[in-house]
Amino acid sequence: MYERPGIPADRFVGPYKNEEEARSANNGSLPADLSLIVKARPDGANYLFSLLTGYADAPEDFQLM
Repeated sequence: MYERPGIPADRFVGPYKNEEEARSANNGSLPADLSLIVKARPDGANYLFSLLTGYADAPEDFQLM
């Protein structure tokens, strides 16, 4: 109907249409639900940031599956 700028209270739109699509994109299992991880762990915001940004590219001589 109309669009407005987002606010912090808005919910994120899910990346998958349904559970079957989510499972097929994640090798048969549902993706992890990180919505409460910030509250569940001590210093949860930093943990989640590190989890999401801490990956690096594989070395050149390593062959990924």
